[in-house]
Amino acid sequence: MYPLKAKTGVGGWLLLESRGKLFITVFSLVLSMFLFIDSAQSQLPDTREKSTADTVDVEILYASAYPGTDSVSVDVMMRNQEIVTGYHFILNLGNPEIARFCQDSGSVIVIDTMGIYIPPSPNYNEFLRICMNVCCIPDSATERSVQIYLSPGSYVIGTNGDPIPIRYHAGELMVWWSVPGDANNDSLVDVGDLVFITNYLFHEGSEPCVCEAADCNADCLISVSDVIYLINYLYKGGIAPNQGCVSCPHQNCW
Repeated sequence: MYPLKAKTGVGGWLLLESRGKLFITVFSLVLSMFLFIDSAQSQLPDTREKSTADTVDVEILYASAYPGTDSVSVDVMMRNQEIVTGYHFILNLGNPEIARFCQDSGSVIVIDTMGIYIPPSPNYNEFLRICMNVCCIPDSATERSVQIYLSPGSYVIGTNGDPIPIRYHAGELMVWWSVPGDANNDSLVDVGDLVFITNYLFHEGSEPCVCEAADCNADCLISVSDVIYLINYLYKGGIAPNQGCVSCPHQNCW
């Protein structure tokens, strides 16, 4: 069989060789364009709208206090990925029969703060402190905690003035039981409690915040027997007061 060059001649060989080179050149060009387009598409910037649902985390901390305690502080922490220039918080109490906000003794408060500057932080930092008053709930109350949470309408403001949705962790205020013998509700058992019970029984003094605390001998009554019991404990080495069982007729939360 004759070689192609001998059959076609010099001109035919050159033409065939030129067409082959043209095919290779076109194929290489198409392949290069395909690879370039694919590479360019993989390197395009992500133009999807940035999600701001988790850019600000707010955490309301846990707190505890004795019944009847005024001005209990509850800290609120923030962790933010963006600069915060203001916030609008609607704070609610899950059980207003246990505690109330110091402002107006209500169960809902609205806090608006603008013109501030909170830089981004990967850690939680304190930025707000809530004031609460604890009710005089009896020791017999089984429900002793109140949840503190934000309403869905709460938000923070970014640098562009637009509201940023937030994610929050609800807080809780736990109310402890009273100290047996602490009739005047100062967390101590001393002569002040002896005077308080005496005034209550004989001089129309104020009623104890937690009646069980004044029932020193745990006979389910507040009487002169409790005065004698407390004298023996304070001055004669008597037995410490017991957890009382008297029925508390009131629940002061105002």
